[in-house]
Amino acid sequence: MLWRYWRWGYCLSRSWRFASPRSSTRCRHCSGSAPGSAIAIHVQGTTAVSERDLTEHPLDSKTVYRGRLLQVQEDTVRLPDGSTSRREYIVHPGAAVMLAMPDAATVIMERQYRYALRAHVYELPAGKIDAGEAPLETAKRELLEETGYRAGEWRHLMTTYPVVGYSNERIELYLARDLEYVGHALDDGEFLDVFTLPLREALDWVRSGRICEAKTVMCLLLAERIVAGRW
Repeated sequence: MLWRYWRWGYCLSRSWRFASPRSSTRCRHCSGSAPGSAIAIHVQGTTAVSERDLTEHPLDSKTVYRGRLLQVQEDTVRLPDGSTSRREYIVHPGAAVMLAMPDAATVIMERQYRYALRAHVYELPAGKIDAGEAPLETAKRELLEETGYRAGEWRHLMTTYPVVGYSNERIELYLARDLEYVGHALDDGEFLDVFTLPLREALDWVRSGRICEAKTVMCLLLAERIVAGRW
């Protein structure tokens, strides 16, 4: 393991020091020719993006585990150099997260216990996409169920993939404004506290680490830009 990290640093330092501008070099320490060996190409002095085809083609797939929410797959794939390898990944139905703002200076937050972390976590309202459900409908349903608010204005902010190394999970980020409280109805077994928080204070919580849940951090940083008219 130590050799691997030393080799990576050595390759990077050599390519930085000795490669001529706009050159592409392969360091002898990481340019093996055997199938399945890692090949790193170092490019300096250019902003060009590589167009190499790095697709891994599936040859076989089996379901290792199927639960109520998640499914674990193990696939055999053919790598770009012709060799084969195995990939384990989680199949997820996707989710929607709602940046609900009663006004330009306030966000609606939730506090709930996340068993996997064994901790109480501060988050924005969110929920999984049901089969056959459009993501916006998920956002509207979950906002009402969890917080009791309906929104008169919806805006799709972006689609993000939070764990591309081992899951196909996607999260749709929505801005919800023009809010009206009509009463909420949580799902069975769902316990959470709903509260409003000044955006400035929420951003302070992000910077201090008190808010550390990824999609919530992303949305709050976007909110800062939205309020400033930069998104």
